[in-house]
Amino acid sequence: MYVYYLEGKDNSADSINGLNVNTLAGGNKVVSFSGKYSTKKDYLLAEFDIAGSQYTSSPGSQAIAIAGEDNNGSGGWVQNIFTQRSPNINTTVGYAGKIKLSSMLFKRNTIIAATYKRVNSSFRTFGNPFLVRDISGVDLNITQNIFKKRLKATAIVKYNVTGLKDSKNLTRYTLQGGFNIVANFPRYPMLRLSYIPNFQQLDTIQIQVNTFNFNTVYNFRTGKVKHTLTANWLMQDAQSQFVKGNFNVNSITVANTIQFKNNVSAGASYNHCITNSDFTGSVEIKTFEANGGAIFFKRLVTKAGLNYNLAVTQNKLGGFAEASINIGKNLAFKVRADRNVFTNYATDNTLIVKPSFNEWLLRTTLNILW
Repeated sequence: MYVYYLEGKDNSADSINGLNVNTLAGGNKVVSFSGKYSTKKDYLLAEFDIAGSQYTSSPGSQAIAIAGEDNNGSGGWVQNIFTQRSPNINTTVGYAGKIKLSSMLFKRNTIIAATYKRVNSSFRTFGNPFLVRDISGVDLNITQNIFKKRLKATAIVKYNVTGLKDSKNLTRYTLQGGFNIVANFPRYPMLRLSYIPNFQQLDTIQIQVNTFNFNTVYNFRTGKVKHTLTANWLMQDAQSQFVKGNFNVNSITVANTIQFKNNVSAGASYNHCITNSDFTGSVEIKTFEANGGAIFFKRLVTKAGLNYNLAVTQNKLGGFAEASINIGKNLAFKVRADRNVFTNYATDNTLIVKPSFNEWLLRTTLNILW
């Protein structure tokens, strides 16, 4: 078992445009416990994570005690977290937890897992400010491997509820299921098939989204040249009680990449996407791209290409060039330039035609690893 402690504080002297924001400053303490237990050969594996937090707003100000509570303030944070009682209106305490049970059977070819998680509305941690709170959920997962793990099938069920607090006006229920099948046999294309239905209910409003995806990848050689062929078909359908909220998407992508022995590569791709919705009607977009690249001195990676986008009321012709280089073991620098020409034109249903325009884009990125 492991015990973790995290403490963070806002700078109470911060100001925005000369306006003092001391009242927004806060202090955060989090203590968590995690552990794991497994039987022989992982027939049963149990894992847990439990955390408690205390958040104090305006820690430098005078705390106002809650009637009937001892004003422990920040000094009694251990007692506050373990009893889950807020001593004053400046302080909130919360909890979060996750429990997972899994089992590996039949020489690890069958994996069954169940997870329960809960984060209450007042749990806060500076370590993850974007954490979704006030949520509870259950995940079930079954994976079966056959033919020496060349064929893998997975079935999932996820159920989440947000807005658990009685004071909240809206409660959202999300139910997601589906399956995923992957076949990867030597000398044959890799195949992946998935279907994921998703149902959401926000009080009396219901939304259902069904997603189907088929993907294949085939690697082969012709002499000293390596080919990678990929194809993807995505189909999505959504039904909603919102006004003009229904839509469906059909998208097909095919691509081919050629890798030569002298670190030179070339590729081309085509995408055809048709979207139908109650709001925009039918929209068809075709995209073509061709590119090539090379590696110099084992450090400098270059790539350039052209792309053409054809839509109902707009065409885009673009080109790009990019280069990246690794400097030592800790630095990586990348620069990319794009040139795009947009042409807008009218159709029978077009009321307003936007003017055509051109654009230049220059982007640089510096990554530092330590």
